[in-house]
Amino acid sequence: MTEVEALALIERTLPPAWADLWSGRDPSPTFDLGGWTKPRTYFASPAALESAAPGLTGLCPLVERNGEAVTGWLPDGRFVEFYYEDGRLGDGAIQILGRNYQEFVLSLLLELEDAGLREDWIEFADVVEFNHTAELVALLDAEPIDDDAIAALRDRIANEA
Repeated sequence: MTEVEALALIERTLPPAWADLWSGRDPSPTFDLGGWTKPRTYFASPAALESAAPGLTGLCPLVERNGEAVTGWLPDGRFVEFYYEDGRLGDGAIQILGRNYQEFVLSLLLELEDAGLREDWIEFADVVEFNHTAELVALLDAEPIDDDAIAALRDRIANEA
């Protein structure tokens, strides 16, 4: 997939914040906190990457993390991340972040929560149009945190159409 094709698909499919990032309009400072930028390393050699990890065939790259990993989605709708340095592991290095967009964003938000960036991820959730922010905040504010309830939220989101 070329840069032009990827950007066109992002513009048609995802909230505007992602295309804004590609266009140099930083829609949220949280993108910087996550180290997420427009993919550059990926486009230097997408065929080599797909050769090393055939499971990435058809990947629409969305962002790169600090130039070390590509995050995007596959034709079947799964969002994945692949660290370039793990290329020798082939498809075994493909990490599934979500079976759909909302589950993917949930993965990002939980990562930011673990990093102690609550205020940032709440703003980010709005920018990337996450539909379950209030519910997630309530679950994370519970004492003690109910990991089973968070897993149930993930499962419910994963099964949304």
